[in-house]
Amino acid sequence: MEQKIEKEASTGQVGGGEVSDTGNKTGGQNTSIAEGPKVEKPMINTNVTITAKNAAVMAIYPGCENESKKGNVALTKCMSDKISKELGYELSDFSETASRNNLSTAVAKMQFVVNKNGEISQVKPLNGSNQDLGKEAKSALERINKQILRKGKKITPAKLEDGSDANLIFSIPVKFQTAE
Repeated sequence: MEQKIEKEASTGQVGGGEVSDTGNKTGGQNTSIAEGPKVEKPMINTNVTITAKNAAVMAIYPGCENESKKGNVALTKCMSDKISKELGYELSDFSETASRNNLSTAVAKMQFVVNKNGEISQVKPLNGSNQDLGKEAKSALERINKQILRKGKKITPAKLEDGSDANLIFSIPVKFQTAE
């Protein structure tokens, strides 16, 4: 015996279940179920640049490791002292430039970043700095960085509260004065 089945054309429903109110669209949004709370993942900025005041742990310049027990202020002073001493050696030739320009004193405020790799980068003199001294000090700081790396050492990067490394902006005054 032969059975005949008649098929009706679908009116917008795909698959089983009740007919959707959204017409011929499939997978309409189910608005009857409340959404749970949205959990926002904190943005982790991998390129944070901080100052010594904001550092949970200050960068540690080679030779200043013992100061870490005394805190960030001691580490900042040690790094400043060590870099100033190195700059004194590196800028010994500046006296020739100063005498050519009739300078008895020159001041430059240098800013640089101790990056997360423990290197001095982005060196620049700040506004109000003596242009010649600023240029010389920039070259001197870049040489100091190369000397540290050549010795197989690095500056230990500053750390954030969560313990991750951060780029540290550091400023140092450079003063030149002729011995009279």
